[in-house]
Amino acid sequence: MREGQQQPSKLLHLLCDFEVGSPEYSVSQAQLLHAFPDFKLAISPQAIKKGHVQAQAIFLRLVRNAFPAGTIHLCHFRTLSRQPKRFVAAWNEGQLFLAPDNGVLTLLFGSEFTDYYRLNVTEPFQSPLKSAYLPEMIRLRENDFQLNAILEPKDSVVSTQLLAPTMSGNTLRLTVLYNDAHGNAYLNFDRAAFDYFGAGRTFSLRNSSMSIDRISQHYDDVIEGEVLALFGWGDLLQIAVNAGSAQQYLALNEGKMLLLEFHES
Repeated sequence: MREGQQQPSKLLHLLCDFEVGSPEYSVSQAQLLHAFPDFKLAISPQAIKKGHVQAQAIFLRLVRNAFPAGTIHLCHFRTLSRQPKRFVAAWNEGQLFLAPDNGVLTLLFGSEFTDYYRLNVTEPFQSPLKSAYLPEMIRLRENDFQLNAILEPKDSVVSTQLLAPTMSGNTLRLTVLYNDAHGNAYLNFDRAAFDYFGAGRTFSLRNSSMSIDRISQHYDDVIEGEVLALFGWGDLLQIAVNAGSAQQYLALNEGKMLLLEFHES
């Protein structure tokens, strides 16, 4: 479906990097519910470090498929002080995203996606919600959320890429991209890539402190305290510890590397 034909589902998803106890959390809810009383509101407060675009994009990838077609995702992320206050909107796979022009959407959609639109920003700038998202969403609602009816196309946006695996023979070098609130470690390898490179072969996923030779379907496939690998939200390969933290117990922090070796039969 083309961008101009899509309609929102009246579900707003506010993804923010401020905590539940902050004034911004309450104020953002109040502003959105006041401006859009007929919409339902879901909020995802995340402890994402300021300007950490990779974590922003990975979290969006993990959760976006749980939302129905037509969901409006408001990415209320803090940007680094040296970055211009620029914001974009885009329909992608049936959902509408409003986000800073900091590379988060190119990480989520891929560099080949081009249908971005520039959001106007009111001055003096106060916050993404107050100065960009809310004013433009009100205008969009009046135009049935047709981006091309009122917004200017944006020919170029900030583009970033995730670190790609490297391969030598039957062995791939993988990297931890993201740790969630439970300490699970998400790698730069997804189910489709695993099926393609593995082709049904046995494997070992290892570093100096652990080795895994099977894909689990659920955390409880192993006993509490044991390590496992599975494809969870977003179909990313994940290393976890049942009732524990792979980040804490195995030091699998962002940037740590592991080897995935496929064995010849």
